Amino acid sequence: STNITPDKETGIGNYSDANFLDAVHKGIGRDNTKLYPAMPFASYTYMTDVDVGAIKAYLFSLQPVHAPAPENTLSFPYNQRALMGVWALLFNPDKRFEPRAARDPQWNRGAYLVEAMAHCGECHTPRNLMQALNQRQKFSGTVQAGWRAYNITADPKSGIGAWSEADLAHYLALGHADGRGTATGPMGEAVDHSLRYLTQSDITAMVAYLRS
Repeated sequence: STNITPDKETGIGNYSDANFLDAVHKGIGRDNTKLYPAMPFASYTYMTDVDVGAIKAYLFSLQPVHAPAPENTLSFPYNQRALMGVWALLFNPDKRFEPRAARDPQWNRGAYLVEAMAHCGECHTPRNLMQALNQRQKFSGTVQAGWRAYNITADPKSGIGAWSEADLAHYLALGHADGRGTATGPMGEAVDHSLRYLTQSDITAMVAYLRS
């Protein structure tokens, strides 16, 4: 992962608001470099411009750190960044989240958090031959970084359909649910570095969306 401190030489210090939006929504760097989807722009594309701007404002408030990126060691053809432009055309919808009028505000908030901000599908959805998310098996679970990202659909046997709302809320906020297990590996990191900072209302909204 590259330097996202506001260092002007090795970080994002020279990124304008438009540059930052392009990187987050489209996977395009300031110098028109195509980003690899390890930066989950195909999910971040659903984030509102306001939230992306808020993230930029926070990052630019941090101390700049001079840290050059290591050389790309990927072999051919994966080292051809230009090909990522084709990948993005195929698999990045490049559109912002649109609330569903038929759903209540809590559900829509949960959908926004799960699909965009927390990008849960990036770990819990299997990938196709082009390493894009296989939306036909959305949230059905897959192996991620050597760990099993479990089925988080409402299936009562292999998914979270039998979990209570309290179990799910506790697991997301604290990484543990009695009788269900403890978050480890990448999910443990997600809880420790991100999810535990959410408000209770946002956790409840995520639970409402996932259970649907």
